[in-house]
Formats: sequence, C-alpha cells, structure tokens
Amino acid sequence: MKKFSVATLVALAALVLAAPAAFAQGKPAAPKKVLSQAFVDKLVSELPAVASELEALGENLEQEFGAASGSGPANAGQVAAALAANSKVKAVLARHGLSDNFWELYVAAMMGYTALAMEEAAAEAEKSQPGSAAMFKDMVDQTKAAVHPDDLALVRKNKDRLAKLFEDLQ
Repeated sequence: MKKFSVATLVALAALVLAAPAAFAQGKPAAPKKVLSQAFVDKLVSELPAVASELEALGENLEQEFGAASGSGPANAGQVAAALAANSKVKAVLARHGLSDNFWELYVAAMMGYTALAMEEAAAEAEKSQPGSAAMFKDMVDQTKAAVHPDDLALVRKNKDRLAKLFEDLQ
C-alpha cells in the first residue's frame, strides 16, 4: 500500500478548511484573525517533528481515512473531519503543544504565505513580460481575501522563516 504522505494530508486539510461555505455561494466570508507571533514561532519550531510523526502514522491514517491503494482519499471532507477528530493526530499535536485548532491556524499561515508567494511571482513575471501580472491578479486577490489582513501582515513579517519551513517539508 502506498504510504499516505504528510504533504498529501496537509494539502487536503488546507483545501477543505480554506474553502468555507460562503465561497461555495460566491460570496466570501470575511476571514477572522487567528494567527499570533507565538503560533508562528511554534509552527516553525514544531512542524518538522509533527510532520515526521504524522508521516510515521501514514499507513494507519490512510486506512482510517478510507483511501484505496494509491488512489488517495475518496472524500476530502472526510479527511478534514478525520484529521480534526482522529485521536492519534490529536495526540501528536498535543505532544508538541499545539491546540485543537492547529489546522485552522496552519491553513491561515499557508494561505497567507501562498498569497505572498503568488504576489511575488506576479511581480517577477511583470518584469520580464509587461502586462503578465494582470493574469495573476484575480488569483492573488482571492487568496489574500481568504486571510485576515493582520494575519497576512504577520505572515509577511515571517515570510523568510515560513519559506524555509515549507520548502524543507517538501
């Protein structure tokens, strides 16, 4: 059976948790402020170990989430619910001093980082191909709209640390 990677696990959680019902109705809800410098510091220091422990649980998590061999989970909503409720995942988070709302906080940090990276990529593309930034504008704006402005500012302040963290986890 293919090992259920932590990258897949986290990516699926991010997709589900970052898409509130309001987005499905075409009108995004105003995001709430959820991040703090203390959480960003904790994320940077603890996520590599958390990822390693979740990776070690891989096959067991894959079976619990109902994934068929090599095909991934059948329902992303089930994965998100399983992450939030899974006692093994909760135990890993608790061992590292991370709260039950870890996934919500992680998604805010990841969405903020993604928005900044997309914004930077658009600016670079504009330098080499004038007018190309317009292609990215909607995506950048939508991604930024999913993150509270204060959270986005905090992510911007910690961008280099988060870039290293996310790159090291890939």
